Amino acid sequence: MKKLITFILATILIIQAVPSIAANPKEITIEGTIEVIDIVNRQITILDWDDNLHTIDLPKEIKVTDLYFGQEVIATVRDRNTVKIQLIEEDDPTRDGYIIPNTRFRVGTVLFATNQDIEILTTKSREKYKIDPFSTTLYKKGMVAELRQLKEGDRVLLTFNDPYSSTVSEIKIEDEEKHIEGVLKGKIEMVDERNKEVIISQPKVLNQGVWTGTVQKTQIKLGTGSIYEGGKKLTLSDLQKRKGLEAYVAYENAFGKQSVGKMLIKAGSSMEYNDLLQNIDYGNGQMIVDSNMFFFHDGTIVVKDNRLVDSLNLNKYQDIYLVSDFKNGMKQASVVSIEGTTLLEDRIDGSRLLVYKGKIEDVLDYKLILGNNFKLDKTILTTAGFVSNPNSEEMIFTEDTLVYDSELKKNIPTKSFLDSKYIDLIDIKDKSLRDRIQKDYYKNKPAYVVARETELGKEVLSINLVPQETNSYNQLVRMDYSTLGEIKNIDQGTKTIEITKVTNYNTLTKRWEKGTDETLDLTKAIVLVNDKPISLEEIYKIRKTSKAYLVKQKQTSKSTTYIILIED
Repeated sequence: MKKLITFILATILIIQAVPSIAANPKEITIEGTIEVIDIVNRQITILDWDDNLHTIDLPKEIKVTDLYFGQEVIATVRDRNTVKIQLIEEDDPTRDGYIIPNTRFRVGTVLFATNQDIEILTTKSREKYKIDPFSTTLYKKGMVAELRQLKEGDRVLLTFNDPYSSTVSEIKIEDEEKHIEGVLKGKIEMVDERNKEVIISQPKVLNQGVWTGTVQKTQIKLGTGSIYEGGKKLTLSDLQKRKGLEAYVAYENAFGKQSVGKMLIKAGSSMEYNDLLQNIDYGNGQMIVDSNMFFFHDGTIVVKDNRLVDSLNLNKYQDIYLVSDFKNGMKQASVVSIEGTTLLEDRIDGSRLLVYKGKIEDVLDYKLILGNNFKLDKTILTTAGFVSNPNSEEMIFTEDTLVYDSELKKNIPTKSFLDSKYIDLIDIKDKSLRDRIQKDYYKNKPAYVVARETELGKEVLSINLVPQETNSYNQLVRMDYSTLGEIKNIDQGTKTIEITKVTNYNTLTKRWEKGTDETLDLTKAIVLVNDKPISLEEIYKIRKTSKAYLVKQKQTSKSTTYIILIED
């Protein structure tokens, strides 16, 4: 009897198991574009035509290097396993005829851009398309962004509503995973062709003109990067034969793993320069720095704003840090870092930020009048510091303008500042602020003003009202100075931020000079992120690694920060 029961139970278990073995799992097809490429785990995330995201594993026969951001794919998945992936080429001959809107696209790296056109570098050539500032939409981090946030060296996906038009309908900027984390040099110790990895021994990282080493070895994935020897591209098989040689590597930090953005085999003895680019000849691949001539080529690593850019993005009078290799009497530019790019330069959308320091003459009818006929009642910030900008100036003042009293460390209600004659003072709870507004305290008082200039005029973004003594009339002593840095840490509790990669502008030498990490007190500063002023309660919006431009004043042994412009 026991044997019979055992047999029946075993039979039931087998019957229950059979459907899961015999059933044919349902296959599904996913069509869309690649949004994320995870090199480490060999996975991709596909955005289908219904705006749904699917993360799938890559079959063994698919090479990660054959994939790119925005590429159209058709994936067949069975029981969560990827059976097949079909890669659709951009110029697939089977797709002639009717093209669905937004299915025509181009992928590349931004070479140049204005508010009228964009030029990109694809894997095959340079291509130029039109931009309509009213209908072309820019996306960054999955959100709608302003055209001015587009940078040279950004990896982008361009899509077109009209398949027969050269006007771009959407520009999607690839995430910061493709930004350059840094540049290192070291000896090629091992090349793993199967896993597409390179081991660099005795690596040293370039940090503000100094090579520093902290580890014995580092492992770097090839990813989608390129390897060069001079101006010639190499494969991993070629690199195998260069073991023991030194190389420069511009590396990314994608998904927590270092990967090659661009690698160049070292070709001689090192020479380093930090100076202005005096002249450049793109046709002959030559440039002059510190009265020395250097050759550059396709393999030269050029970095600007944490992005790999083309040699065509080098321009006269740029402040650069240059690493060159000297061999047989010839100097070859191996690494060029474009330094001192500030947030006050002309931008792609044709706008620019202006920073003034002067006396507020009047505020009325949504207009701010800054300065009067005295020479130093209005100065403007330039690379040489604040310089005289005589005659009063009228700017647009809006409800969104942030007004801050750095002495009281309080925001002033915009309407109260706009016209204190008609404000109900009972609405202002803070007595010290109420007293100042009642007595027109802010009229004819000094302030730092940040404005955005377009072809239609100047709009005031933020005002920082400061004590009288900050408005010095001594032209011989410059107390204001500019600082560049990168956000390292944000402390909401103490209202401070820490910046690293600090450089200070020396108005005497007219050069950016290396500084040390700093912790900044924000309680007397106005802070703008991507042109939008934020309050001290909103500093959590600041992202680490964002670029910061500071205007500071030194009256004692300690500097006071009055303006912080941040761009991410």
